[in-house]
Amino acid sequence: MAALGPFRFEWGDYPARRFHPLAKLAALLALSVAAGVASAPWLAAPALAGAAALAAAGAFSPNLREGGAALLRDARFLLPLALFVAVFRVVDPWGAPVVRLGELPAAALYVARLVVVFACAEAFFRSTSAEELSASATAVARRLTRRGDIDPGLYLSLAVGFIPRCFDAYGRAREAALARGYGGRRGRRPRFRAALALLESFLASSVRGALATAEALEARGYSPSRSVASHPFRGRDLALCLAAAAAAAATVVFR
Repeated sequence: MAALGPFRFEWGDYPARRFHPLAKLAALLALSVAAGVASAPWLAAPALAGAAALAAAGAFSPNLREGGAALLRDARFLLPLALFVAVFRVVDPWGAPVVRLGELPAAALYVARLVVVFACAEAFFRSTSAEELSASATAVARRLTRRGDIDPGLYLSLAVGFIPRCFDAYGRAREAALARGYGGRRGRRPRFRAALALLESFLASSVRGALATAEALEARGYSPSRSVASHPFRGRDLALCLAAAAAAAATVVFR
């Protein structure tokens, strides 16, 4: 079977599961903004928040060693991205000098920001199901507009779930190719030509999946006025939103 990969929902009675989905989404956006603009000293604050969020989402269970190892496996896609950033920040074929080692700290900071954003996103997806996010967004929109025939939560859940669905589709396509002996041995990266064919298969399966989603909604008689579950917005949810917003504002002002 294909590996589950990063950004997957995990069932369990973890502290992060008790927060409102929209509160967690607001915190994710705020911390991502903070990480994206923070200088090296200020990046420690969103990094600690991301680590705390991962712990609250059960990323380090059943123990720190096994959970940390699984988290590192999920984050390995960041390695080629980090190399890409480093090369294009340090090497300038049209400049003089061609290699600018002084850009290494800036490249390292950019990669560190990506790692922090990954930690926050991983905590969000682990602790929030698509159903919860969809129902919460739709319930809030209906309450604010006083209309019962709108369903923005469906589109929000599809948009937010785009990244984990991409990882899942690519993992299944790669696993199928390796199981058939195409592109290298099991556990090895496919060769370049095989990788292009694998990418083509991934894109094709993604398009088919999108069409299947639309057909499934139609076949099940989907209606924008569908009933949704209730997720009360409590004081702790408001506190989470305010704390994340304050952290982001402080980082933007004092970075």
